[in-house]
Amino acid sequence: MLSNTMRFGTDSFSFNPRGYIVSKTPIDTTGQATINGFSIEGVEPSGSIRTAVFKIDDSYYYFPNIVNGEAVPVEFPYEITIDNLLNYGTPLSNLSTITSVSNWTGLQIYPIIALQASSNDSASIPTAKIGIKSTSSTDQLSKTEETAEYEFATEIGSKASIIDVTAKTTITGSASISIRAQLRNSGEWSSDYQLSELKTLEAEAIKFKITYTVSALNSETAKVDNIQIKYSSGGSGAVAGYEADIVTIEQNYENGLRFAQATLRHNKLVDSEIAAYVSFRSQQLKRNLIEIGSGTGEVYTYNLKPSNQDDNDARVDPTSLRIFVDGIEKTGFNFNSGTSQVTLVAPENSVVAASYLYNIEEEIWREMELTSVEPYKDSGLYATRFEYSMPDDENGKPIACVKFVLNRPAGDVTNEFLGIGTGLTQTFVLPHKARIDTIKIPNAEFSYDEDSQMLRVIAQRGNDLLLSYSWSSESQEIRGFTVGFAAI
Repeated sequence: MLSNTMRFGTDSFSFNPRGYIVSKTPIDTTGQATINGFSIEGVEPSGSIRTAVFKIDDSYYYFPNIVNGEAVPVEFPYEITIDNLLNYGTPLSNLSTITSVSNWTGLQIYPIIALQASSNDSASIPTAKIGIKSTSSTDQLSKTEETAEYEFATEIGSKASIIDVTAKTTITGSASISIRAQLRNSGEWSSDYQLSELKTLEAEAIKFKITYTVSALNSETAKVDNIQIKYSSGGSGAVAGYEADIVTIEQNYENGLRFAQATLRHNKLVDSEIAAYVSFRSQQLKRNLIEIGSGTGEVYTYNLKPSNQDDNDARVDPTSLRIFVDGIEKTGFNFNSGTSQVTLVAPENSVVAASYLYNIEEEIWREMELTSVEPYKDSGLYATRFEYSMPDDENGKPIACVKFVLNRPAGDVTNEFLGIGTGLTQTFVLPHKARIDTIKIPNAEFSYDEDSQMLRVIAQRGNDLLLSYSWSSESQEIRGFTVGFAAI
């Protein structure tokens, strides 16, 4: 959530601790005979707010009227904004009183949860998890579901190395849970892996297939509390010579953003430099399940555009592109971002459709102002803080990310005049970290301490002390960063 990012950005940052999350994975009520209410988990500290609205297809629903536990979903009459969700969404405490929901079977339901923390800075952040209680039309002792895809990388073609994957489950009686994973590489999904087989494997994305099994109804339960993935993105920074870029994940925050703040924790900088830039972009346009052609039974290239449009849609977001053949998602296809075309094999006379975001605005990096560099607690680290406010004559934009540029300059010093020799030991502190093998002082003896950058010289009285050396800055050690955005 945006509020958590801001909360941990800095000890003194003033923020509005609220936000909302749209579930990427639907609650599937297919095959259910009745909906018997909701299971609500999490905490709601005093003074906090938790509400929910539910997305079905392209419409949104809530429960304004609950009578004796019975509720009928009503279309949400307001725009989906954080203010409207908190003010008009159904409180989770009300959802927990529902025991029957009409007309809610056979659907894919996406919960939207809005949270607002107490104004008391010491209060805990509210949390929430929503489930639906239902009765199957037939006795069902086993169920398999597939999670949404989790993208490891932010750049096309880049991969992450998996360190470990663990699952926390809760079961009672003789119930059991089987969890398998699939990895995506070069657009193709692998066969199933056990979680213990994933260590050291590389992938662009991962998804899970979970099978729940009980031996008796109403007496046993099986639940996955969470799945934790540890991975390394390795050399995902854009490195060129003595410069490296770290780019945060780009997010769509729905509201027009005009302010950014970033804090980077790092080792003490010796000659090296850090700069920060922010990118604000406008909302992308969306195509949802538009028909792009018919299958031929052979390899065929399809244009990404509606049939009544001459030109292909430009600047398609490749991470959003999904292809469907007769309503079933297909993962094996090639995408040409330059021409906005996809190539695949689909059965003859099948319907080929696509969903994607397009008209992506060009990324323009705005330099952020360095506002402070100070010791970070007693850790031996430093915290460098940057801020950026959009000019008053610009409108806010909802899509944002930050780029940190780590620069390691290097250089040479030639015949720099230090002073006149005295015949005794003279001490100088160099402004750069010299490479000891490159230090030259004609007609003098010297010693150099790299840690203190202190140079000691003995030269004959009256001789000019001329110093030459090469220097390079130390690498930055980035220990963590936080980024916050606001619509002020």
